[in-house]
Amino acid sequence: MNFRKRLIISFAIVIVVPILLAILLLYGVRFLGRGSDQGLVTDSMQIMNRYSRRAYETILEQARTDPSVLLNTDYLQKENENLKKSYTSLLVRYRDQVYYNGLSEHSNLDPEHLPSFGTGARDANNFTYLEGDASTIVRQIDFYTINGAVGSVYLLTSASGDLPEAKRLIIQYILAVLAILILTAVFLTAWIYSGMVPQVRKLTEAAENIREGNLDFKIEMEGKDEFARLGSAFEEMRARLEDSSRQKLENEKEQLALISNIAHDLKTPITAIKGYAEGILDGIARTPEKQEAYVRTIYNKAGEMDKLINELTTYTKIDTSGIPYNFRHMSARDYFDDCAGELTVELSNQQIRLGYANQLPEETEVIADPEQLQRVISNIVGNSVKYMGHADGHINMLVKDVGDFVQVEMSDDGQGITAADLPYIFDRTFRADSSRNSNTGGSGIGLAVVKKIIEDHGGKVWARSTPGKGTCIYFVLRKYQEEEVR
Repeated sequence: MNFRKRLIISFAIVIVVPILLAILLLYGVRFLGRGSDQGLVTDSMQIMNRYSRRAYETILEQARTDPSVLLNTDYLQKENENLKKSYTSLLVRYRDQVYYNGLSEHSNLDPEHLPSFGTGARDANNFTYLEGDASTIVRQIDFYTINGAVGSVYLLTSASGDLPEAKRLIIQYILAVLAILILTAVFLTAWIYSGMVPQVRKLTEAAENIREGNLDFKIEMEGKDEFARLGSAFEEMRARLEDSSRQKLENEKEQLALISNIAHDLKTPITAIKGYAEGILDGIARTPEKQEAYVRTIYNKAGEMDKLINELTTYTKIDTSGIPYNFRHMSARDYFDDCAGELTVELSNQQIRLGYANQLPEETEVIADPEQLQRVISNIVGNSVKYMGHADGHINMLVKDVGDFVQVEMSDDGQGITAADLPYIFDRTFRADSSRNSNTGGSGIGLAVVKKIIEDHGGKVWARSTPGKGTCIYFVLRKYQEEEVR
């Protein structure tokens, strides 16, 4: 149950339940008052009636057994004193004259208004009520003396003013209602507490764990209320933080691996540059031909360093999605023909032959960045050259039409890639050559750059390889197609 429903139900219970219980208590007290002389009652007439009932029964019995005692002023005085505690006074009328009057001096009751002999209520459960300034409950006991004279004893209970017992009953009733309210509040507090505090405690523990950097836990919330939804949001946040932390650690490992690769690969050309420079300074290269060879070697090694630095710059752009693109609408056939021409000259200087075939129709066009696409081809060829593994290598380049795409295949007859390494060759910092010797070198991000650029062009790249026979890397570019105007 959600928290909103709990509050609505709690509000309804606070209003309705105490009212219903108070009404039931009121009716219960009235019912008990009717059925028992000693039960609590709420009717003020019944309260005053109870005050004089016992004295009425005692005097009635005396009137039946020895009525002469009712003319004994000492007896009457004693009974009157006892009855005053119950706000009741005795008055005796004998032979139509007031024989004894126990009323206080401040009483406004006129004895002449009392019922005459034989006209008053003669039942213990009945009484006569006199209204007016002297509101009085009258119980009447008629008696006969031995000589046949008649008299009446009146038990007069004042009904004016507040009765202490009525106050006591009101206080008891108020206390009972307060008890109902307190019990209802305790129940509702416990009910709301049981549904809210355990959930809050779980969220607090989760927040403390996250604050301490501990993400290796799971937040499990019960129910479908607001706290459960909040717990789900917390769990999603924790999972994302955990993934982010894991990714951060992986990125840090990749960066460390990259720095290690580049530091090792920079050391090789720097060592060579330093060695050849010392040879020139020490006079080892004395002839102009030898000096030229040393300077050319230094120049080539500086070029290798420049390439490594460019790869590092490209790596940072991959992480920040900052590779600049200048897309153009161009002929795919002409573009790859030009690339093949440049590669032929470049590879021939390294004693590597290039086989090239372009099967694209003349009208085939693509939208691409020529410079970045050139980087893709250069990185693939450079990777093949590094891992050729023998002299007089051979690289083939095939461009063909495959429906909506232009597919480029770059194959070599190098040492190939093992099946275990093949799925990871496009990952950053991956290097199949774990020894990082000076012959192969490389930072390990060349093919990662290829994947990034091709995917940014809306294409796809993949590879196939057979160890000892060579590797073929494929990539596709979507062809440009003009939309028909309808």
